[in-house]
Amino acid sequence: MVLLRSVPAPFRRASSRSRATIGPASCRSRTGGRIVWLALLAATAAILSAKEPAPTGGLSDPPAKVTRIHDREYRYVDEGTGPFVVLIHGARVAQGVWARQLPVLVKAGYRVICPYAAGMGGSEITGPMSTAKDADDVWALLDQLGAERIVVAGHSAGAREALQMLLEKPDRIAGIVLVDGSYALAGPAAQLGPERLTTAARKGYERYRHEFEELKLPWVYHNEFNLREYRAWAAMDPAFIERVSRRPDPRNRPLPSGIYCQVPMLVFASGWGKITAEDPEAAALRGKLPAKQVFFQVITESGHWVQIEQAELVNRTLVSFLEQWPLSGANGAPSQ
Repeated sequence: MVLLRSVPAPFRRASSRSRATIGPASCRSRTGGRIVWLALLAATAAILSAKEPAPTGGLSDPPAKVTRIHDREYRYVDEGTGPFVVLIHGARVAQGVWARQLPVLVKAGYRVICPYAAGMGGSEITGPMSTAKDADDVWALLDQLGAERIVVAGHSAGAREALQMLLEKPDRIAGIVLVDGSYALAGPAAQLGPERLTTAARKGYERYRHEFEELKLPWVYHNEFNLREYRAWAAMDPAFIERVSRRPDPRNRPLPSGIYCQVPMLVFASGWGKITAEDPEAAALRGKLPAKQVFFQVITESGHWVQIEQAELVNRTLVSFLEQWPLSGANGAPSQ
C-alpha cells in the first residue's frame, strides 16, 4: 500500500484547530476533540487507501522496474535498446496509455521509457505533486539510466509535462511529440454541433447519444471505447483523485508566446469526428504551434486517446517522424 509520510495539507489545517478544542478540561471538549480527530483520521485513511483505476483500455504494459527517486519508490517501464524515447502519460491513469506504441518503437530500434508518475502505476507518493516535480522525477530517472538526449512524447496532461522538460533543459531534448494535449482541438470541437459530424462519427453518435448525454459529454467522439473510458473516469474514487491531483507550483513553466521550440515537433490532435485537417479550426491551431519544424496530424475519427483509438496511424506517423532525425547510440546523441 502506498503511504503518505505526512497528513495532507487540508487535514493539517483542520488538525491545528482541533488541538485547540482538546485543551479545556470539560468532558464535552475532550469528546468533541476526539470526534474531530477520528473524523480526520478516517478521511486521511480514505485518501491513503484509495484504489487506483484500471489501465487505460484494459491494456497491459510490460512489467515495471523499480528504483528510488527523491527518496521515493518509483516505477517505470524500460524496453528495447537504442536511442531513448520517453513516453509520458496523462492525469490519473499511468498504465496502458502507451501499450500500443511500446512494441512498435522497440521493434523500430528505440529504447522506450514509460515513467509512472508519483501516485500512479505503483509509484510512491509522499506529498503534493506538480508538473515541475513530475519533470524533476523523470530527469532524475533519465540521469540514472544514462540518457543524455531524448525524444519525449506526452499525452494529454503529459504533453504539458513534456513541454516543461523542454523549457527546463532544451539541450537534452532532440524532438518532442504532443498527443492531444496543450495544443489541441477539444475546445473548438465542443462548440460545434452534431451537424459537423462526419458520416462515420454520426453512426456512433446515433448509437451512443443517450449514454454520452447521461455522462454530460455530448460533444466527445461517440464509440464503445470512449464510452467505457469515460464511465471509468466518472466512477473513479474521489479520494484517489484528490491524492494524485497536481498542485500549482511557481516552478511550473508558463508556455511562452511565439516560437520557443527549436527542435522538431510532432503534434497529434483529435478532430472529435468534426474537424479535419482542411477545416479553419485546424488551421488556427496550426498557426499557434511554437516550433519552426512542425508536423501536424489531425486525426478526425478519434476521441482523446488517439494513440489507442487510431494506433496504426499514430505509430506509422511517429516512427516516420523519428526516422527523419535519426539518433545513434543509447544516449540519444544525434547521428553525424
